Amino acid sequence: MDIWRHRGNRTTKLLKEHLKFSGLLFLLIIANIVAGVVAFTWSGQMSDDLGEFYKKVYTGYPETRRYNETIALRFIHNT
Repeated sequence: MDIWRHRGNRTTKLLKEHLKFSGLLFLLIIANIVAGVVAFTWSGQMSDDLGEFYKKVYTGYPETRRYNETIALRFIHNT
Protein backbone atom coordinates (compact mmCIF):
# COMPACT_ATOMS: atom_id res chain seq x y z
CA MET A 1 0.00 0.00 0.00
CA ASP A 2 2.83 2.41 0.80
CA ILE A 3 4.39 1.75 -2.61
CA TRP A 4 1.29 3.00 -4.45
CA ARG A 5 1.00 6.06 -2.24
CA HIS A 6 4.64 6.97 -2.94
CA ARG A 7 4.13 6.50 -6.67
CA GLY A 8 1.02 8.68 -6.56
CA ASN A 9 2.89 11.52 -4.84
CA ARG A 10 5.67 11.28 -7.40
CA THR A 11 3.18 11.43 -10.27
CA THR A 12 1.46 14.43 -8.72
CA LYS A 13 4.80 16.18 -8.29
CA LEU A 14 5.75 15.54 -11.92
CA LEU A 15 2.36 16.78 -13.07
CA LYS A 16 2.78 19.99 -11.09
CA GLU A 17 6.26 20.53 -12.59
CA HIS A 18 4.91 20.01 -16.11
CA LEU A 19 2.07 22.45 -15.47
CA LYS A 20 4.51 25.09 -14.19
CA PHE A 21 6.73 24.63 -17.23
CA SER A 22 3.76 24.76 -19.61
CA GLY A 23 2.43 27.89 -17.92
CA LEU A 24 5.77 29.68 -18.15
CA LEU A 25 6.16 28.63 -21.77
CA PHE A 26 2.68 29.95 -22.51
CA LEU A 27 3.57 33.31 -20.92
CA LEU A 28 6.73 33.55 -23.04
CA ILE A 29 4.75 32.83 -26.20
CA ILE A 30 2.18 35.51 -25.33
CA ALA A 31 4.96 38.02 -24.56
CA ASN A 32 6.56 37.26 -27.93
CA ILE A 33 3.28 37.79 -29.77
CA VAL A 34 2.63 41.08 -27.96
CA ALA A 35 6.15 42.32 -28.74
CA GLY A 36 5.66 41.47 -32.42
CA VAL A 37 2.33 43.29 -32.61
CA VAL A 38 3.75 46.38 -30.87
CA ALA A 39 6.79 46.42 -33.17
CA PHE A 40 4.57 46.11 -36.24
CA THR A 41 2.20 48.89 -35.19
CA TRP A 42 5.00 51.29 -34.22
CA SER A 43 7.20 50.63 -37.27
CA GLY A 44 5.76 53.59 -39.19
CA GLN A 45 6.33 55.96 -36.29
CA MET A 46 9.92 54.74 -35.92
CA SER A 47 10.74 55.36 -39.58
CA ASP A 48 9.16 58.83 -39.41
CA ASP A 49 11.22 59.70 -36.33
CA LEU A 50 14.41 58.40 -37.95
CA GLY A 51 13.73 60.45 -41.09
CA GLU A 52 13.13 63.57 -39.01
CA PHE A 53 16.36 62.96 -37.06
CA TYR A 54 18.34 62.52 -40.29
CA LYS A 55 16.89 65.68 -41.78
CA LYS A 56 17.71 67.68 -38.65
CA VAL A 57 21.30 66.41 -38.45
CA TYR A 58 21.93 66.71 -42.20
CA THR A 59 20.71 70.30 -42.45
CA GLY A 60 22.50 71.44 -39.28
CA TYR A 61 25.82 69.72 -39.98
CA PRO A 62 27.40 72.39 -42.27
CA GLU A 63 27.01 75.01 -39.54
CA THR A 64 28.14 73.03 -36.47
CA ARG A 65 30.32 70.16 -37.76
CA ARG A 66 30.18 68.35 -34.44
CA TYR A 67 31.92 65.00 -34.12
CA ASN A 68 28.81 63.11 -32.98
CA GLU A 69 26.88 64.41 -36.00
CA THR A 70 29.69 63.22 -38.27
CA ILE A 71 29.50 59.74 -36.77
CA ALA A 72 25.68 59.65 -37.05
CA LEU A 73 25.76 60.71 -40.71
CA ARG A 74 28.50 58.20 -41.56
CA PHE A 75 26.54 55.43 -39.87
CA ILE A 76 23.34 56.28 -41.73
CA HIS A 77 25.10 56.67 -45.09
CA ASN A 78 27.01 53.39 -44.74
CA THR A 79 23.93 51.31 -43.93
